Order: sequence, then structure tokens, then C-alpha cells
Amino acid sequence: MNQFYTEIEIPKYKWSAGYADKFIFMGSCFSENIGEQLSRLKFNTDINPFGTLYNPSSVLKSIKILLSEKQYKKEDIFEKDGLWGSFDHHGKFSCDTATKTLQKINDRLNFSRPFLKKANYLFLTFGTSWVYHLKSTGKIVSNCHKFAENNFERKLLSPEKIIKKYKEFLPELWKANQNLKVIFTVSPIRHKRDGFIDNQISKSVLIYAIHQIIETFGKEKCNYFPSYEIMMDELRDYRFYAPDMIHPGQVAMDYILDKLKTTLISKDSLLLMDKISKIIKAREHRVLHPKSESYARFLTQNITKINDLTTKYPYLNLSEEKEYFEKQKKSF
Repeated sequence: MNQFYTEIEIPKYKWSAGYADKFIFMGSCFSENIGEQLSRLKFNTDINPFGTLYNPSSVLKSIKILLSEKQYKKEDIFEKDGLWGSFDHHGKFSCDTATKTLQKINDRLNFSRPFLKKANYLFLTFGTSWVYHLKSTGKIVSNCHKFAENNFERKLLSPEKIIKKYKEFLPELWKANQNLKVIFTVSPIRHKRDGFIDNQISKSVLIYAIHQIIETFGKEKCNYFPSYEIMMDELRDYRFYAPDMIHPGQVAMDYILDKLKTTLISKDSLLLMDKISKIIKAREHRVLHPKSESYARFLTQNITKINDLTTKYPYLNLSEEKEYFEKQKKSF
């Protein structure tokens, strides 16, 4: 049978992941989407503790802050249109008072710091190598927070600068967590605002820089997942895009996640994933006859499945599902 598309070869990883591992995702909204899908399948994840980040410089700064003891103070944030925010953070951290914003930022830091130091896998997804320097400080911002464009200077990061910064920093990260594996990926989302030509230049810079970093440290410590290449080649048809024709559609996201699972996740965890997926679908099942004996048996069976799984795999967290089924059973 003829094959009607070119298949992207996935790098062979020297390690396999599973449910006993901790995963931290940092970077673009693509990284957030993948992390959320794994979280839904009950993997132990921490997703974007600074919110969505697009460029490698902001990602690096955020990891450095996680490794430090920094707590944000009022002088680290700003007020605009009645909201207090941070140039290091996504707008979802912004609140109507400085106190609330600082509480939200620092609570998240206090959760993610120990998580990073015990994590097994760090996924870094770069979206663009175009950055915005705040003119008043000269510093690169993670988010412009809808300030007027004349407050910023737009520049393209050079691959040499990205490579140099990560070569200097990654040994510090591995000193803090020697078991951490770093998986780089480039977001398949095209940055329309950059213009499609500048977007291609930007992605090329990122891909080149990442491969030079991996070559420096070796594939025992870090590797690449070709999400950008899969989207651009295997899924090049516009039917795999969302209505905006920029973001991958759900079919594409599921396909890319499946590629990641089959190449990174261990066989035992893939089997366990299937069992967990059935429990999650059972919870989402629309009940036609909630007072029937068959539904009572259905609830009991799922509670038993959860108890069996959490006894065998004590690191699994299925407490929400168990609570739901038990609550439904009590309503009889």
C-alpha cells in the first residue's frame, strides 16, 4: 500500500517515563496543552508556573527564578488599567490589588520550586525567538500586557546567544536536580503577528539552537521532540488546524500527543493509561437512569477499580474520581 505522507522520525530516547515520574512543562501554549492532556490522564504534572512563555530567554529566566529564593515584592510589579501585573508573568496572574497579585505569584513559586527539584522530566517549548525589550529597563519581557508598542524594542535572538545562555545554565540546573531529563520542542503554532517570513526565520533559529545545545550535553541528559516538524509535514493539511488556521486543531493535538506517548512513555504505563482513561470516561458518562440497579453496579465497579489501582500504584491520584462515584452512590 502506498503511503501518502512523509513520516517524521522521532528521536530514540535513552529513557522511558511513567506514572511514578514528575513532569514539569514550561513555555508556549502548546506546552500547556500537552501538559494538560497528560494531567487529565493523571500524570503528576506542573504546568507553566509563570503562565505562557514564548521565547527561550523568558523561559530561562523563569527557571532561574525557580532555582533561587526570590519572592516577588511590590517593586517587581506594575499597575495598569486597575490591574497589577508582572512583566515576568502571563496576565492570568494579574489581580485588582498588588497584594492579591503578589500572593498569587509567590504561592505558585512556592509550589513549583520543590516540584522542579524533584521532577524527572522538564519539557521546554519555545514559540519564537523574537523578543521585546522594555525600553525603560532594557530587559526582555515575558508578556507585554497590552502596553503601547512604543514602550518596547523588538529584536531577534541570535542562535549563538541562546546556545551560550543554555550552555552556561543547564549544568546549574542539573546540579540542583541530577535526575532531571530535559526535552526541548518547538511550538507548531505560527506567530502570525511576526509575519510568516519572520516566523520561519524565528523557528529556524530555535531549531538550530536546540540541536546545538543537545549536541553539547548529549542525549543522556536532553533530547528533542519534533512537534513542529510533525505539524508542518505529517499534518500539513489545513483540516488539522483550528478555525483560525494558525493553531493546531484537537485532532492534531491528539495525534502529536499520541506520538509523544508511544515514544516516551513505558509500555507498563501505557497499559495503565488505558485503564485510567476508561475510569475518566466512566465519570464523564451521561446517565439516563441514575436510580437503576445497573447504574449502582456501574458505580461500585468503578470504585473497586480505583481502589485496586491506587493500592497497586500508590503514587496515582484518583481521589476526585473516587469521590465522585462515592457521592453518586450515596444519592441512592
